[in-house]
Amino acid sequence: MASYNPTTFKATVEKALGDVRTILDNTRRPKFAADVQHKYDDKFLLAETLTSVGIASILNALAPLGLHDKHLDRMRSWASSRSVTLRLKAEETCTFLREVTREEESKTTHVTTWNDSFTRKSKSVTKITEWFWNYHIRYELFAFKGNEPEKSVLFQSHSATVELMTTTEHTPYPKDKVRPSLDVNITWLLQLLDDDHKINFNIDRNNSACHTPRRNPGVRVGLHFVVQ
Repeated sequence: MASYNPTTFKATVEKALGDVRTILDNTRRPKFAADVQHKYDDKFLLAETLTSVGIASILNALAPLGLHDKHLDRMRSWASSRSVTLRLKAEETCTFLREVTREEESKTTHVTTWNDSFTRKSKSVTKITEWFWNYHIRYELFAFKGNEPEKSVLFQSHSATVELMTTTEHTPYPKDKVRPSLDVNITWLLQLLDDDHKINFNIDRNNSACHTPRRNPGVRVGLHFVVQ
């Protein structure tokens, strides 16, 4: 898990509080818990609420990337019996297009004068050879069940092409390159959603491995999920 930096955390919360103040009524003044007299009646409930908020934020972040209700329904059905993986896949190609040779005149003019009567002006000309390449990249973000990536739910895909120029005949990028896939196991997240896609995270307080709101199997699995 990434190390906790209190300065960074406080700065992030301060920014969030500033944004919240622009939304709330002037009579509402959100502050850090440390700056307000308070007590917790149920810290387990607080841990459950914060974990649920974290899960909701992940789902909200996936929505602009293509996640919608039909995806969730299908992936939830997968998660009931198999693991579900979210994968980012990217491929690149670079192919030769053409070789162009051109002449470029110098911006400097050379003047030669003889006997104050005859003058000759000249410019040097440089022959330049350029190589042009077609660089193409494509990526896909999709989810799949178990070990069957060919049967997937596509969140989104995109491709782009640009023409590159080099002054040597060597390709600027490999001819073909497949980037290592970035995989995240999202089974745990999907198993916490009910039929209406509402989050149902609860800490089993009767579990012998449940010691505190932080030290229990449910929160431990959640923390592992967010840092994988």
